[in-house]
Amino acid sequence: MDSTDPRTEAVPSATRPSIDALALIDHALALRAQGRLDDTRAALREALAFDPTLAAAHFYLAHTFADDAEEAEQHLRAAITLDPALAEAHNNLGNLLRKTRPAEARALLERAIALRPDFMHAHFNLGALLLSSEPQTAEAALRRALELDPRFAPAWNSLGLLLGASRPDEAEAALRRAIVLDPALAVAHFNLGNLLCDRDCEAAAAALRQAVSLKPDFALAWSNLAHALSKLHPAEAQAAARAAIAIDPTLADAHYNLATLIGVREPLEAIEALQRAVALQPTHHEAWYHLGGLLTGQRLQDAEAALQQSIALNPTFADAHATLGNALLDMGRLDDAVTSYRRALALASPDDRTSPSVYIAHSDLIFALAFQSDDPQVLLDECRRFAARFEAPLTAAATPHDNDRTPQRHLRIGYVSPDFRSHCQALFMLPLLRNHDHSAFEIFCYASVAKPDAITQRLMPLADVWRDVHALDDATLADLIRADRIDILVDITMHMAGHRRLLFARRPA
Repeated sequence: MDSTDPRTEAVPSATRPSIDALALIDHALALRAQGRLDDTRAALREALAFDPTLAAAHFYLAHTFADDAEEAEQHLRAAITLDPALAEAHNNLGNLLRKTRPAEARALLERAIALRPDFMHAHFNLGALLLSSEPQTAEAALRRALELDPRFAPAWNSLGLLLGASRPDEAEAALRRAIVLDPALAVAHFNLGNLLCDRDCEAAAAALRQAVSLKPDFALAWSNLAHALSKLHPAEAQAAARAAIAIDPTLADAHYNLATLIGVREPLEAIEALQRAVALQPTHHEAWYHLGGLLTGQRLQDAEAALQQSIALNPTFADAHATLGNALLDMGRLDDAVTSYRRALALASPDDRTSPSVYIAHSDLIFALAFQSDDPQVLLDECRRFAARFEAPLTAAATPHDNDRTPQRHLRIGYVSPDFRSHCQALFMLPLLRNHDHSAFEIFCYASVAKPDAITQRLMPLADVWRDVHALDDATLADLIRADRIDILVDITMHMAGHRRLLFARRPA
């Protein structure tokens, strides 16, 4: 998520040249107010022809070259040469050079402040210049600007941007203050949306919607809106990502956000979007990672190359190591796959030990070990480590069951699988279900099948109760199984794709 902030320029009070020269400058300013740019320049050049020492004429001429930095710089330097005490020229030249020559820009802004200690714009511009490089100095400069003018919304915006990472509550208050003072300040809504994205996606989306409403060509805001909406409103998120790309096709994050939204449904378009993202920003390690993930199972060598590039850019990115393990496993390189899975687990921080990505990586390691190792103890030991890390806390919280204890009643047997479909498991499940004794057992099938097929249709009538549970999370499914009063629950999948190990850890039967 990128952020931005506006800078400001300042205009000096009138200097005291001759009466005729001052009249020409006043005339030029009147022409500028009417939007007559060429006439403004002509009038200012006439003033300089009348008196070449007019610093103010050069200063105002610089204002007419907003799209020509070189010409603007030339006139600002001329103004400073003619009047070294012209604080506004130091400020504006510093503002002009902030991206290309930041060290010189800082010196110019500090000179402007030395010349005029109460120069609010110079304090603000200095703070904005130092936001990322010297946050403490930047904060002091921004707070000084706000002391001089507490109603200056851009300074509140920059302060909120500065405090976002370390003091988010203060940052939010500052950004909201900026918006109260200037509701049309699109960048403040944008920065507020970015700040809230990890805490309140709906509020973040509302702020970013306001940003693009105020500034419809704000490509970065459209891209970040797509990110904020990705889990809440995927269709709107996709539209926002496409809007960002239409406005600025060179925005790598917009292509990346689009790809993460359409990856499952439109993998080919997503691959193309990620390829554009990494072409535009070759250091985008997350785009390389997602590209590798989408290519796994299709173009394995390309997948490996993309994932290796992600790891080269960020060697501690555990998810990339885990996904590389998947690609290597599909290539039959079992030893390399196991090494990648173990590397992913070793990189997981203590806070990540129970995260879904770590859980999946550990499960994939167990699956790979079943093929890679001839020593059953190796596999058993890894299963015990997995159980201790992920299953034990859920098992400890399980409560007793109140199933009917009557010896003569039918036992209820439940089967849980994502593979009640065209899959090798069907070779075993069809005869098993077909030959169950329904006079003694009641058979439940819990199908986590997102796309049922002809095999699914053959399996369904073989169960007494068939439940489509692919949209249920483990906790909700556990409650359903308890409500069904299942006596024996069978895990068909173990550590294969789509398994429900954390369902069984909850002891629902």
